[in-house]
Amino acid sequence: MKIELWKLSQVKPYPNNPRVNEDVVEQERWLPVSGFENLYEVSSLGRVRRSAPSRTAPAGFFLGARPPTA
Repeated sequence: MKIELWKLSQVKPYPNNPRVNEDVVEQERWLPVSGFENLYEVSSLGRVRRSAPSRTAPAGFFLGARPPTA
């Protein structure tokens, strides 16, 4: 298997990436999820992250979107 290395100029970050776009960080507000205050937080942009570490994910870990189940 051959591993392809990309130049940094080829990598395009997503537009709301808080590590790249400082304006987004200032606009994003985090609140605890009702019923799960010690575990999860939801942002004003709709992102969900862990507020407490677990065995598999650190605190601040963003949870990915899951496809809806029928």
